[in-house]
Amino acid sequence: MLRRNLGTSPFQKRRLDDELVCPPPVPCVCNETTSPEKIQIKLLVPELGYANFKSMLDRVAIEYRRVKGQDVEVLVKGVDSITELQNEVIFDAKNKQRQFDGYIINPIITGELSSNDGLFDLSEFIKNYDGNPSFWLDVLLFYRDILSTYDSKILLMPFDGDVFSLYYRKDLF
Repeated sequence: MLRRNLGTSPFQKRRLDDELVCPPPVPCVCNETTSPEKIQIKLLVPELGYANFKSMLDRVAIEYRRVKGQDVEVLVKGVDSITELQNEVIFDAKNKQRQFDGYIINPIITGELSSNDGLFDLSEFIKNYDGNPSFWLDVLLFYRDILSTYDSKILLMPFDGDVFSLYYRKDLF
């Protein structure tokens, strides 16, 4: 295993145990006689929910392998604070370092990431998802049309969408 340098962002803490350890990337070479190589996906996430994110993503990877027959390894790096996470993601986008394949972040920085070409337009993916984009209609309207969309493009995929609602008795008012 090689220890991959995660870059020289001034926002990164250089603790050895936080670094991702992974082999050098291997392109997927598929034909009738060979199986596809394992896909590695590198994500930057808040440290606060690190264990939960990693656990959920590992379950998704297992399900993906079951359905698609492709191995996926999710490599997750946790960052101590939301501010540090946002700064590191913006730094990565501005400097075109592409150290990570995705981020679990607050969407408040979507505009800055978009203007620095730091996000992939998911619109065609959503429209053509397994030939049926109906899953997108299951996403709450706010998340689908407001939160995930910027400059008429779908740039974010909601990872979690808890909605807490206050209900009150009519006779109280």
